[in-house]
Amino acid sequence: MANFILMILAGAFNGVGDFFSKLTAEKISPYLAAMLLSLFSAITIAVYLFLIKGPSGNMSMTRQGFLFAVLGGVAIGISSIFFFVMFSKGVNLSLAQPIVKSTLVIVAVLLGVIALREKMTVNQIIGLALSLVGIYFLTK
Repeated sequence: MANFILMILAGAFNGVGDFFSKLTAEKISPYLAAMLLSLFSAITIAVYLFLIKGPSGNMSMTRQGFLFAVLGGVAIGISSIFFFVMFSKGVNLSLAQPIVKSTLVIVAVLLGVIALREKMTVNQIIGLALSLVGIYFLTK
């Protein structure tokens, strides 16, 4: 249950972030908006790391972990640029968000199943299919 709550909170804050991204893209350059989003995201995480005292080892790092973090950051940075460019062109949040997030889900599931060899149950496959059908109807 605790993991489910974390998933809901991550999704909720991501949705709020997308809302502010849409508002931002209408006011400043999409490239500056993407940079500011990344900067303040990094500042937020730095403050969290500074204030939260966790078990020792929270700041451990391996070369491979560092590389994966860099590659993930680059991918998210590129995604942010596309996101703000899209919004600067006037795309509605209510249309863009479901399409972007459904694409995110498809890519993440495929990478999890193919690259990480994660297993999916029949119920998860049905749930994913129903979610995609729901998103299809949201965009019509």
